[in-house]
Amino acid sequence: MKEKAKQKKKMLYLATLGIVALLIGVIIAGTLVWRDHLGNRAEAAALAGQIAEVNQKIKDTPGPPEDLEARLETARDGLAAAEDAIPAVIKRNDVVDYIIDLGEECQVEAIPLVVEGWVTEGDYNALRLNVTVTGRLDGVTDFIAALEDSQYRSLTIGGLSLTFLDPTGGSAGFGDATPVAAGMNIAVYTYSSPTLKEMTS
Repeated sequence: MKEKAKQKKKMLYLATLGIVALLIGVIIAGTLVWRDHLGNRAEAAALAGQIAEVNQKIKDTPGPPEDLEARLETARDGLAAAEDAIPAVIKRNDVVDYIIDLGEECQVEAIPLVVEGWVTEGDYNALRLNVTVTGRLDGVTDFIAALEDSQYRSLTIGGLSLTFLDPTGGSAGFGDATPVAAGMNIAVYTYSSPTLKEMTS
């Protein structure tokens, strides 16, 4: 009997120890879960604060101007006009042929002489030519006017000189039919371009 009572006490003691160990385990697990939960809540609060800050910055950011589309359209038109006025590429031979043909149209002889070829001037390339034009005064005047209003909108005329000719040795007088020789320096401008060698053909 005593033996049975001892055994019963021992089993009760072991069961109590097991329950106590289990309770300790539950408490530890609960503590860890609670601590993680608190950490997650703190992290979530920090993220919520950052989101609120970003949203506030977005609200404070000024919107695009109401006339933005109109400004862009104006800028595009300006760029197109600039590209039309000063082209990216012009071929030297095309310019020379144009001057000769224009002289024939105005019934004068125009001789273009390429002096320096293409030279860089600031942000542009310039083709420089010396042109001698001979013929009647009215034809030379027409040639100069046509050249100023030519298809090359970036063409400029400088250093214009005019000499009256008298092939008969007598007094030639003065009028539209007076033979003259005009000398001028011409420059045609293009945008700086990596295809500069192509422009010499």
